[in-house]
Amino acid sequence: MSDKEIAQAFWSGLEFIAAIFECSVGVLFVLLLWSLFVRITAAAWKKGDK
Repeated sequence: MSDKEIAQAFWSGLEFIAAIFECSVGVLFVLLLWSLFVRITAAAWKKGDK
């Protein structure tokens, strides 16, 4: 492999890792919003029951 090929492989690997990281951050963000929504809804339900 030439230096250029090694560099390309390195950058494509970094892009792949970055894509996975961005995806996982997005999923975590959605889960965080969902858990907040569930808590707010549960609190509203409890208030409605009393």
